[in-house]
Amino acid sequence: MSNYSSLDLSFLCQVWREVVGDAPSTYEGRLLSNYLDRAHELLDEFKEIAFPSGFGFDPFTAQDLMAFLSCTEEWNLTFNKKKGEGILYGRRHVKIRQQLVNDLPDTMRRALLFKKIQFVMSFLSIHLKDISEIQDIGMGSSVYRLQYKDTNGEDQDCVIKQEELVSQSFIIQVLKYLGWTSYASSHWISQKGAWEISEYISKESLQDRLNDQDISHDLLEQLGNHAALGDCLGRGDRHPENYMVREGKLYPIDISYLFWDDNESWVEKYIQGGMAEYSVCILANLDEVAIWQSVFWQAYHSTYRQLQDSRTDLLDLMTAYYGEKNPDLIRKKQFLNDRLLSSNYERLQKERYNDAFKKLVHQSSYKHKLDRLLRLQPEKLRVDPWMKMYALANENRLASFYQVETFQPTLFERLE
Repeated sequence: MSNYSSLDLSFLCQVWREVVGDAPSTYEGRLLSNYLDRAHELLDEFKEIAFPSGFGFDPFTAQDLMAFLSCTEEWNLTFNKKKGEGILYGRRHVKIRQQLVNDLPDTMRRALLFKKIQFVMSFLSIHLKDISEIQDIGMGSSVYRLQYKDTNGEDQDCVIKQEELVSQSFIIQVLKYLGWTSYASSHWISQKGAWEISEYISKESLQDRLNDQDISHDLLEQLGNHAALGDCLGRGDRHPENYMVREGKLYPIDISYLFWDDNESWVEKYIQGGMAEYSVCILANLDEVAIWQSVFWQAYHSTYRQLQDSRTDLLDLMTAYYGEKNPDLIRKKQFLNDRLLSSNYERLQKERYNDAFKKLVHQSSYKHKLDRLLRLQPEKLRVDPWMKMYALANENRLASFYQVETFQPTLFERLE
């Protein structure tokens, strides 16, 4: 592919020949031409919602897309975004990133993504002809949903993602022990990296459910249950897009961080930013907030007591999973004991949660001010990239200026 310097039809035809195995027909050539037009449109659309040079979130380039398409060893089409500097992406960013992959002609997309999967999963005993669909369902980087027939002719539907940490498989074991809804998930490490393969759950995330204003007391109870479990196991990154909903039941996904030191402080930040289980209460009518919170805390208390009663079994589960010789096992066990043997942990968490929720209520009022500014003075976003970033990150989400006090403490003053 080194002879190709631009994203054009000749380049796409060459990719087709390499991944499909023969030249595209006249009809397939038209499909490639349509994709080419669409890809350039998407790259231009992304530029409109990207940020000035140096901000830390650059647009996709044609070269980024070409590198992804031309190299079967390149797993990810990922955002050009700095980490750890408070820079957030929005759902519109995600949609365009996914479309750059999923709008490829079906035959080419299946062949290309299957080669990428084969590269990291050489042991996979399936063939291209067995695959009905492969799509990129990831948010900031590529995660593949693979639908195929196994050697017994049974339909299978799984998700494959790159993941260094082994946390998700452990959480699944805990869910099964507790008798909660769970799903199949396994982690493996090869010379080509570390990977997670899990059962596909649903296309509906908790955020989708919240956008539909479909919030039952049962859902609030499940959120309270998962909040208590997440706190005691030090689980991070518990925002509404990291829960899927199937038949009314919550499934935690994308579980990376467990037993995270000072996780309580991070949970406060997530609640304040509209990105944790308790944040959902912001959607209640004024006369129902206390009721929603009461339902949440009753469930939290019930799960916390269940975990206390199961402490010895959980410690044994940790030993069996991580191994007695794991150098971090003692710290992990101490983390759990510190929370389950405490006489005031639950009370302190309730205080932390409620303090953070008050800050969320305050911050949420500025979402309306930012929306109004967008309508009346859209040119402001061109000169204030942080306003633009939060407008996009908050859009169609419960999220509300996550970590604004750390990275942009004067932003609310600018919105007055």
